[in-house]
Amino acid sequence: MEILSLIEAAASLPPKKRSEALSGLCDRQSVGHMFNLLKGQKGRRSILRALLDISKTCGDIVAHNIDLHAQLMDGLLHDSDPKTRKNCAELLGRLRPDEHREALMSALNSEETYFVRPSIILALGNCRPSPELAAFLSGYKIPPCDDKHKAEQERAVRLALSALSPSALPAMKPYGLDSRVLLFCPNVRVTIDEASEMGLTAQEFKHLKNCVCVTGRKDG
Repeated sequence: MEILSLIEAAASLPPKKRSEALSGLCDRQSVGHMFNLLKGQKGRRSILRALLDISKTCGDIVAHNIDLHAQLMDGLLHDSDPKTRKNCAELLGRLRPDEHREALMSALNSEETYFVRPSIILALGNCRPSPELAAFLSGYKIPPCDDKHKAEQERAVRLALSALSPSALPAMKPYGLDSRVLLFCPNVRVTIDEASEMGLTAQEFKHLKNCVCVTGRKDG
């Protein structure tokens, strides 16, 4: 079965069964083909939904392809189909929020569909904290809409601002020289780079998927 046919056939399945049906696409060739399919007009919504599903097990591969197709992904935030825009925002928020922060902010400013806005707001909440972003979300004015959609947007803003607040992070004692912590993460490479910047030693933990082992200092 061709990849697009498989994706569209799985689209109507419950989440768990859909993930099982798409599990065979978790390889570099299949993911690369899915991103190439996004350049066309057919099946974009379902393809992005499928990428969200498989990103739970092969986030590194999906994130790498987002980097290769950054302009395409920014453009999909303004696609004519609302669910395509929503799925794109969720995917970027999960794997590459910082790299697409400006595009997400622009998308929120122009978004006219009520149910899409919370996904964009929550994606922004996954970015690194910054005064600029906190001010942007604090100043977000919810356009006139029904009570249900207003409440959903208010909740998304609260959650995003909470995630961006330094007070949301618990105080931590410095790692001892022999301290070891296992971190589950969507992108192993990014987590290793960030740990290295903080002076820690980090390496992929081979026994578990999407897991990094961090120790208290760099070796040597």
